Amino acid sequence: MGSLPEQHIDSLPKEKREDAYWQISAICICRGKGLSEDEVAKKARFDSVEDMYFRLKRWGLTGLLPLEEESEEVSKTAQERKGRASGPVEDLPPAGAATPLFREKLDLLAQANEDLKYRKEKRQAGRFILSRVDTSPHHLRREDWSEEEWEGLANTHNLDASADALSIENGRTFSIGGATYVPQAPLPVLIAIYVLMEGEIEPLFNCCLAAL
Repeated sequence: MGSLPEQHIDSLPKEKREDAYWQISAICICRGKGLSEDEVAKKARFDSVEDMYFRLKRWGLTGLLPLEEESEEVSKTAQERKGRASGPVEDLPPAGAATPLFREKLDLLAQANEDLKYRKEKRQAGRFILSRVDTSPHHLRREDWSEEEWEGLANTHNLDASADALSIENGRTFSIGGATYVPQAPLPVLIAIYVLMEGEIEPLFNCCLAAL
């Protein structure tokens, strides 16, 4: 099992990637609470401690291994790098070229963070149940509606039906998601990024992870 190649989190399918982010967050939080490795593995929903270490290695996150496990990995990596130390020098693409890509994802994260204020969660039978109530103004475009629907909207909210766009204040939309064993997107990604950016664990735990 240990001979399998690394499988970085970004290469996982979306659902498995979000589960992995949540498990990483759970590991950090449970260790911060002083739990044993057996308890950490159980809380983070791994089959065993060995399975947890194996997954962390495959995901390329050896920094989250205990020191004795980490030292073995670092030693192996150092030996491999030493063997590759000699050779021609080559220029690499400028990191700044990735700025638009990073900005796109950062903007999505910022929007996801804002959307959390409309999010309500409950836990039943070990599963998370998500609902969302949005009371922010809704901006509607005429081209997205039939003439009859558009006039009905305008009359209902006492607005000008001849306008190309309507802004409905105090609108309310409600949606409910299915039941899942881990919090639903985008919360796992936001938690993982917070932890990897060395955010304080205790406030995060008190805010949204007390169910662990």
